[in-house]
Amino acid sequence: MSSIYNFLLSQRRKLFIVTGFAAAVWGLGKYAQTKLLEINTEIDLQRTAKANVKRRFQQNQQDCTFTILSLLPTLSDNILTNQNVELLIYELQQKKNSNEKNNDKLHKYKQWEELKLMSKTITSLYLVTFLILFTNTQLNLLGRYIYLDSISSIHNKYDPDGDNNFTGNDGDYNNNDDKDSNQNSLQICEGSKKCISTETERKFLTFTWFLLNKGWKRVSDMVERSVQKVMGEMTIKNLTTFESFLDILKGIRTDIEEAPEFILHQILLPEEGEEKEVLKEGLTNISENDPKITVDEELKGLLDETRDLFESDDFNMVAKECLHNIFKKFEQNVETLYYPDLETTKENIKSQVTNLDEKEEIDGKKFQTGVIYETKSLELPIAKLIPSVSKVCHSILNGCPNEYVEAVASQSDLKTFSVIIYTGWEE
Repeated sequence: MSSIYNFLLSQRRKLFIVTGFAAAVWGLGKYAQTKLLEINTEIDLQRTAKANVKRRFQQNQQDCTFTILSLLPTLSDNILTNQNVELLIYELQQKKNSNEKNNDKLHKYKQWEELKLMSKTITSLYLVTFLILFTNTQLNLLGRYIYLDSISSIHNKYDPDGDNNFTGNDGDYNNNDDKDSNQNSLQICEGSKKCISTETERKFLTFTWFLLNKGWKRVSDMVERSVQKVMGEMTIKNLTTFESFLDILKGIRTDIEEAPEFILHQILLPEEGEEKEVLKEGLTNISENDPKITVDEELKGLLDETRDLFESDDFNMVAKECLHNIFKKFEQNVETLYYPDLETTKENIKSQVTNLDEKEEIDGKKFQTGVIYETKSLELPIAKLIPSVSKVCHSILNGCPNEYVEAVASQSDLKTFSVIIYTGWEE
């Protein structure tokens, strides 16, 4: 026993070192285990947060689609209702004094009414696009604030001291991750105050009224002027091919979109200082002198942010791409008027093509392994073309399902722009 004691005594320094090393290893192991658990928990929470943002964003896009479809009947009424009232009034006036001169005037007036049907279709294409752009911007901007409000509520509930280390299912407030985003979120929603009050949200949504009741007329006037400018010298007996129709359409669009008054934010929103008029006309169940008809700082901030978005280069680029998509869909539908056998020709080519890489399609000519399949465009008089184009107008505004709304809503640049608005990301 004494020898063992003497041995331990002589080896005590080594024993202390071994024991200390073992304790350190154990401690480091426990620390590593704890940190690993924290990291895994953090990853799971971040994954949940991202999934939640994605789910909310997707729901917001569905809300955009439903809202657009619910507003289309109002737009349709404005564009299509009483479209022949002016002609009817003119005809009634001429019945009292019918002569050759008046008949000539009536003939010219009818010709212009035919062109106005073309105008209404083009107006519909522009306005459906603008309604989609406006609604997506408006609802995604509101959606961002509502989302931040939900995060702020959770943050204030579980982290009342405001140390900004809370991480919850609806978002991540850890200072080490997404610091800038979290800082912005907390700056927008301080304390227990809601980001956007319910009343401000209601007022902000009312501004759709401007596009549906004022902006649409501005677009309609621009389109009518351009159609008259490009097609005014033509007669309704003029023959057109699909290629010449595309040239006419391109000329009309160029004249519209290069006009100095083609300013999107002025079409979509009232001028600064005119907001109260929109609230007075757009809000329901209120009197003219209701105190709710005010533009407070909260609403003004939302409108200013929306106006800044509409004036941005990114928005104008997205609008350009969306217009390209919806007019492309329109051109494809009109193409069937000039090429009634086009689908049959395409099917015949498909059945003969064995190597799809060897097939191309350019301007109505089908090329496959050196063999040319030609589909010649019909020549249609404007008088026959315009009624068919007018039917397309009803599809644009009243179609269900609506392929024109889908052509714009599915545009990739619009989706990206919506993500940027919803998340507040600038890069």
